[in-house]
Amino acid sequence: MPTTGNGGDCPRCSPVDFVPGFCPVDGLVMVQVGTGAVCATCRIINWQLAPDNRSDIRTFERSQHFDYRLAVNGETTNFTVGQFASGCGAGEIRLDGLMIYYLHNFDMYFDGDMTITSGYRSPTHDRNVGGSGSGQHTQGRAVDFWIEGYTANALRALALELGFNDWFGFTYNINWRTIHIDTRGR
Repeated sequence: MPTTGNGGDCPRCSPVDFVPGFCPVDGLVMVQVGTGAVCATCRIINWQLAPDNRSDIRTFERSQHFDYRLAVNGETTNFTVGQFASGCGAGEIRLDGLMIYYLHNFDMYFDGDMTITSGYRSPTHDRNVGGSGSGQHTQGRAVDFWIEGYTANALRALALELGFNDWFGFTYNINWRTIHIDTRGR
């Protein structure tokens, strides 16, 4: 068995059988990515967030990680890397683990019915859809989403109830279904 690893946990692998840095399913080293780990067998990317809730932005390759499930602090989410990919087909995908953490909590409130409409955008794609080419989406810190049966105004009110008000960037249009949140304050 290899003797290196980063000590990241794979949320699908049994904690009892887990040897830090290795996936117990196949014994392979979990590859270090930022403060978490990638388990190629389970196809999960796990973030271990800092206690002070700082942003933790990582870059993934579309060709390698598109269908990998995302996890935060060992809890698997309903999201995959590909759901946040740029609509232009760009090869890289940037994501903020802190954003995924809060989105996951919001998604669980609605029993997993969230639909991501825009996550990471390449600078070119961002300009093509009316953005600046250097905004929060291009940094992997923003997401637009909607939930069936809710207006943007209702989602905004619920997001504020769930604590998205103190440092999140927020935009919405009462005529649309989607809302935009980002981690610009972190």
